[in-house]
Amino acid sequence: MTTRASKSDESLRTLRQVQADLDRLRRYVDQSDRLATLGTLLGIVAHEFNNILTPVMSYCQLALADPDDAEMVRKALTKTVQGVEQAGRIASAVMGLARDEESVKAVAAEVDGSVDAALACMGRELAADRIEVVRQHLVGVTVAVEPVVLQHVLLNLILNARKSMLGRGGVLTIRGCSTWNTFTLEVMDTGIGMTQETLDRVFSSSNQTLPTLAADGNGFGVLTCLRFVRAAGGRIDADSSPGCGTTVRVTLPLAKPIIANV
Repeated sequence: MTTRASKSDESLRTLRQVQADLDRLRRYVDQSDRLATLGTLLGIVAHEFNNILTPVMSYCQLALADPDDAEMVRKALTKTVQGVEQAGRIASAVMGLARDEESVKAVAAEVDGSVDAALACMGRELAADRIEVVRQHLVGVTVAVEPVVLQHVLLNLILNARKSMLGRGGVLTIRGCSTWNTFTLEVMDTGIGMTQETLDRVFSSSNQTLPTLAADGNGFGVLTCLRFVRAAGGRIDADSSPGCGTTVRVTLPLAKPIIANV
């Protein structure tokens, strides 16, 4: 009996160790995916910072060259402050994305603000890539997920949509639809789209070994997005076809379910 109990205790300890190892690996994968997202942003943000800093330098040089021209100095300093503030907003947005989810205490995210934060991380206006952004039915909605997690999911979907429309332009539509207890966020692009085979591989609910980037350039960060959304009690699904764009739907529980008046 003692031997049998000892074996049972040993098996339990082994299972606990395996679970701890799996949890540690999952956190590592999530952190790696966030770093991959930040790496993708680096080229975009670096280009935008250069676009900001070049005129800032010119304004400062103008002010130094003719300090007695008060009006010109005022204009130069105003433009300089505006540039620095814009750079600061971009940096703050990216730093927010880099935070560890375990340090985030809020368990509810305001959808419209999360879309703002995700777009701010880009640093670059999508209009510069001839991409029009359309936002519908997002204001006043709060979902039951950490803000940084929703921002991470949105940013990955926006990056994928941008990539699929680069060089050709298009429309990125971000819109929402509520039920009494859930909110579905649709991210739609008019880009190159995906074949059904690629779509199944990237968004299959049973696929636990998803690549972070599909062969045709779509699917960046989908594995981690799926895990985050499922952990919040939500789901992700998508529709796509070659040449017709992609629609990704993220459904999450509302932070405050809508109670109908009886």
